[in-house]
Amino acid sequence: MKKLLIGFLFISNLTIAQSSADWWFFGDKAGLNFTAIGPVPSTEGVLKSVEGCATISDEFGSLLFYTRGDTVWDSTHSVMQNGTGLIANGIAGDGSMNSFIVPRPGNPFEFYLFTIRSFYGGLYYSKIDMTLNGGLGAVDPIEKNIPLIDTTMEMMTCLR
Repeated sequence: MKKLLIGFLFISNLTIAQSSADWWFFGDKAGLNFTAIGPVPSTEGVLKSVEGCATISDEFGSLLFYTRGDTVWDSTHSVMQNGTGLIANGIAGDGSMNSFIVPRPGNPFEFYLFTIRSFYGGLYYSKIDMTLNGGLGAVDPIEKNIPLIDTTMEMMTCLR
């Protein structure tokens, strides 16, 4: 019984792992790193957004990149290579849920960034390849701002 309890405690400790949602950047240069001991504030981010933004980490909880839809910043908080000029937001400013980052199935180094141009502006995607730019990633110039839907509102959601 004692070995079973120790084994259970060891396995349950492994389930409290880092994840792709460990870092959040939002608002006026605000950031949070969700660690095993709780959220830790970060002031390193450069994002300024009234509404929509998205952040992704790797499976170990290390920051990969973040965005407000029209610009992408890498883990050093610099604009990612080819990371400006993405179609997002609109004439009224930020869309309330204007960007989502989705890992490419079967490829742990590529991500799709879905963006919405608010107020009937459409849905777009751009591919981000983390093997480029010395591992800091880059927006693929061939798969940037690819239109998917012509007319949308300013919100979207993603489901697995």
